[in-house]
Amino acid sequence: MSHSYNAKRKGISLVEMMITIILFAALATIALKYIKNFFDTGLTSQKARIAALMEQGTQLSGAYDVFMAQEGHAPILLSDLNDSNVSIFTKLPPIMTELSTKYWELNTTTGIGTGRALQFTLDGNTSADDDNVYCAIFNHEFNKSIEFNVTNITYTPGTAATMYNSGFRSFCFSETGAVGDRLRIYIVKPYRACQFSLSLGRGRKFFLLFT
Repeated sequence: MSHSYNAKRKGISLVEMMITIILFAALATIALKYIKNFFDTGLTSQKARIAALMEQGTQLSGAYDVFMAQEGHAPILLSDLNDSNVSIFTKLPPIMTELSTKYWELNTTTGIGTGRALQFTLDGNTSADDDNVYCAIFNHEFNKSIEFNVTNITYTPGTAATMYNSGFRSFCFSETGAVGDRLRIYIVKPYRACQFSLSLGRGRKFFLLFT
């Protein structure tokens, strides 16, 4: 006596699973190629690093201003901002090794404006082309075309005097004005200020600084 088998099959076979995986892999490859055409991940990473550097510069610049308001004079060294007697920073922001082997410095002999600026050196620890791209991004002179993946390694920044005289107070420049040659970032800061002090008693004073 024969019996028919009518039970429904459950699950999928190994062949069907392999076909599905191959299809997903093909779709993922196509999607990745499409994304890479319209989204330059390398360039986006460079922009993110400059955004982080700008944030560091903003923090240091603000601390410099607080120091002047608190102490009545400009800091002598950048390390003054995290001096335990000043109590502005508990620790200075870390070195950004992707951009430089050097940390922010307080340059007191810039030769422009007040003569003082927070300085960051793009020292080519990755490549000179990368440094020039970083400089262009910092100066907002990057990617002005409709292309998403343009490069700007031929960007020529001005000298510090050129940039300052053009009205910039935060800028990237070349010491010689040549492409990629000794690139620096300046955030120009005041040195002297008109000071008005008000005694609050108990040895405390309140300073108003007009730069």
